[in-house]
Amino acid sequence: MSSIPPHTPSNLSSGLPDNWADICESEPLSFSGMIQPHGALLQIDVGGKITHASANIDHFFPDIAKCIGQNLPPDFFHRTHTPLDILLQSNVGERRDLSSIRLVDEGPEIDVVLTRNGEGILIELFSSPQPLSHPDPALSLPFSRGLTKEELFSGVVTRVRAITGFDRVMLYAFRTDGDGEVLAEDHNPESYGTYLGLRFPGSDIPQIARELYLKNPWRQIPDAPASPVPIHSLTGHPPDLSHSDLRSVSPVHQAYLANMNVVASLSFPVIENRSLWGLVACHAKSPTILPLKTLSMARLVVRNFNMSLLQLHAEERMQAFERLNYRLSPFREIFSKSENPEDILSVSATLLASLFEGCGLAFFSGHRFTLWGTTPPPSTIESLHEILESTFQEPIWQTVSLSESFPGIGVIPVAGLMVIKLKNQCSLWIFRPETIQEVAWGGNPHKPVETISSGLVISPRQSFERWVEKRVGQSLPWDKFTHLAALHLIRTTTAAPPGSHH
Repeated sequence: MSSIPPHTPSNLSSGLPDNWADICESEPLSFSGMIQPHGALLQIDVGGKITHASANIDHFFPDIAKCIGQNLPPDFFHRTHTPLDILLQSNVGERRDLSSIRLVDEGPEIDVVLTRNGEGILIELFSSPQPLSHPDPALSLPFSRGLTKEELFSGVVTRVRAITGFDRVMLYAFRTDGDGEVLAEDHNPESYGTYLGLRFPGSDIPQIARELYLKNPWRQIPDAPASPVPIHSLTGHPPDLSHSDLRSVSPVHQAYLANMNVVASLSFPVIENRSLWGLVACHAKSPTILPLKTLSMARLVVRNFNMSLLQLHAEERMQAFERLNYRLSPFREIFSKSENPEDILSVSATLLASLFEGCGLAFFSGHRFTLWGTTPPPSTIESLHEILESTFQEPIWQTVSLSESFPGIGVIPVAGLMVIKLKNQCSLWIFRPETIQEVAWGGNPHKPVETISSGLVISPRQSFERWVEKRVGQSLPWDKFTHLAALHLIRTTTAAPPGSHH
C-alpha cells in the first residue's frame, strides 16, 4: 500500500517568515482578532453589553451590528431559552450548544453556541446545513466490552467517518517523546495512500495548540484557505477565543494543510489524566461543514472511545502490576535481607535483565557497585555515577543513547541506560544494547521547514511521502511498561516490610 504522494505547494506557503517554527509556539492563536467565515461572533460583557462583533454578524443576526456598545436585546435570551444570569453563573469554558434556533421571525434556522469566558459571554452563530444523510443512531452507542486495542482503534475511526462523511479519519496518538503516530485510519476508496503507522514530529502540533484542544470539544476548519473575518471591538482589544469554535486558522496551519492537500479538517481530543493523549483527526479535499447535531454525535463517539480506552489502560496497568509483583518477588526478597550488590545480582540479575530487556546491570550501594552482563568498563561507570548523582535528583533517569547524552564517553559496548534510585543510596542501572531501528515518518522529520522556488521562502514541509529513518547508536526506547516496572520496583522496595514498627 502506498503512502501519501508529494503535493505541489500552495501559494499559501508564501509570505511566511523564515523563523515560522519559533512563531508557532508564540503565536497568539486565541487573540487573532479574526474568525473563520462559516459563522459569526458576538461577545457581551457581564452586564449584557455588546463589546465585540464580527464584520459579518448582520448575515446571521440582522441589524445587530449597529447595537455594539448597547445591551443585547432581551428577546435573544428568550429565543435561546438561556437567561443571562444563568450563563454568567457558569464556569469559564462551560458552553451551551443550541441547534436550529430562529433569532428573528421568518429568519433561517441557525446553530448557536454560548460560552462563558473570562470577559463575559461568547456568542457564536452558524448556518445549520441539512446533513446529506442521517447516520445510524447505533453508531453513538458505547463500545462493546472485551474489544482488543486494535478493534477499539479501528472502531472509532470507522464510526466517525460514517457520521462525518470526511474522506479520511485517523487516530493520532502522542508518544512519550512528544512525536505523534497514526494508530488507525479509515478512508474512502478514492483517497490515495495511507498515513497508517507513520510518525510525525512533535513540532507539527505545537504545545500552544495542544493546550487549546484540552479546552474545546472539537476543532472544525470547514474551508482552510478561506479568508478570515475581522472582529470589531468596542474596547480596542480582541476577544479571548480560547474557547471559540470559530477561532481563525493560523497562516502556518493553512500552509501545512495545503501541503497535505487538505481543504477541510476536523479534530476531536482524546484526553487521559488531564493530558492530551491523542486526536481523532478528519481530513477532506473539499470544503465540508457539519451542523451542530452531527458534530455532537461524532463527539459522543469519541467520548465513548475515550472511556473505553481509559478502561483498557486501567486493565492493562492492573495486569502489568500483577505480573510485576510476581516476577519481582525474588529481587524484593533478597533486597529486604541484604543490600550487598553481589548478593542482590547473584539472585536476581537474570530476571531483571529479562524484565527490562537489558544486556547488562550495575547495582550500587552508596559508591560500592557490582556489574553483570555487558556494561561499560568500571572506570566509565564511576565517572557516570559521579555526574548523575550530582546532576539528576529524579528517582528514574533514562537515555536511549549514552554517547549522545555524554559526548565524551568514548567507545562503549552499550547504548541505552535506565537508572532507578532505591532506598538507602542504592540504585539499579540497566543497560541496553544498540538496536538499529527503522522509523517510518510522514515526510522528513529533520526538515520541518523547506525552502521553495528561489530558496528565499520558508514553509512547513511540503512532502508527506513516507520517509524512513535508520537510527543507529541508540537502544530500543524505554516504553511505558519499563517505566511502570521501575516505579513498581521503587514502591515495593521502599515500603516497610510486614510486621515492622516505626
